Amino acid sequence: MNIRPRMLPALARGFDAQRWRLKVAADQRETLAALLCAMYWRGCRHPLALGTAQLHPPTALVRWLSRFTVQQQVDHGRQILDALVAEEARVHDFALQVVRRMLPQRGAQSHWVALLPDLLRCVEPQ
Repeated sequence: MNIRPRMLPALARGFDAQRWRLKVAADQRETLAALLCAMYWRGCRHPLALGTAQLHPPTALVRWLSRFTVQQQVDHGRQILDALVAEEARVHDFALQVVRRMLPQRGAQSHWVALLPDLLRCVEPQ
């Protein structure tokens, strides 16, 4: 993945809050997947919120950590961090699959894609 940090805010500026959609070029698939992951982990309802101060802890991270008891978090912190890395990779892979279905493979023109706030929530175990 070759995403530079300044690419996310640049993509987020294309967000249309009236229609909850984002204008994305076909060559921005990886950037869109990274944007979706950042929104998911931080619990942002729209991409412009990524550039503001957080009012709450990272929502998906809290949900994920709550699967472990406090004792497990104390006794097995390193293993939980390793599992978090694997979970982030799994969420990112899922986001790439979603983005590939949202954006056409051919053509360099930009397309509007629906940006539903809970798009990646279905990756979570029930």
